[in-house]
Amino acid sequence: MRTKLSAFAVCLILTAGSLTMAQDGLFSRVSLGTVHGPSSSTDSTGRIESPTRVAGPASLSDLLAAAGLNPTEVSTQVISVKIERGGWSLPVLLTFSEDRNQIRMVMMLATLKEGQQPSADQLVQLLDANRETSIASFAYSSKRRRVELHRLIDNRSITGAKLRDELNTLGAFAERTQQLWTINESSTKTQVAEAQPQAAENS
Repeated sequence: MRTKLSAFAVCLILTAGSLTMAQDGLFSRVSLGTVHGPSSSTDSTGRIESPTRVAGPASLSDLLAAAGLNPTEVSTQVISVKIERGGWSLPVLLTFSEDRNQIRMVMMLATLKEGQQPSADQLVQLLDANRETSIASFAYSSKRRRVELHRLIDNRSITGAKLRDELNTLGAFAERTQQLWTINESSTKTQVAEAQPQAAENS
């Protein structure tokens, strides 16, 4: 009889304790998923951005504009911005891979004059540079007579701030390696500034 009473008393104490903690607000009604939701960043205007996958060129343009990069629509699939580095205004084309799982950045570095061609030694140096970095890859378009930098980023957790950081990384790499892509010092500086963006798929 005493054992049954003791067990009954324990149950009453536990029940009373649970009610007291609930009344004191010790159990939050906010789910863990709400507290520990996806991380966010702040764009150039101070607004909070939620990381996400970019749906298409229009959304990409909106993110670039929010980051203060003044995007220009080159075609229905290609957006252009300019990055200022080392005294140059370097055009960058942004477009999507076919499955839209990646965003492709093409920085146009130097456009050679009519009749100019890079030497075999210069092309070998660009290829060697490609082996030593994972930031970007040099390419030469014989059709455009243009030296370019290509960079692919995953279309995941994308914000305007992240796009700006990726473009700045590309610009910094171009500045560090300018001795490789400055094929003709007398012509390159003017040709880079005057380069007209073309659709990336036609490069």
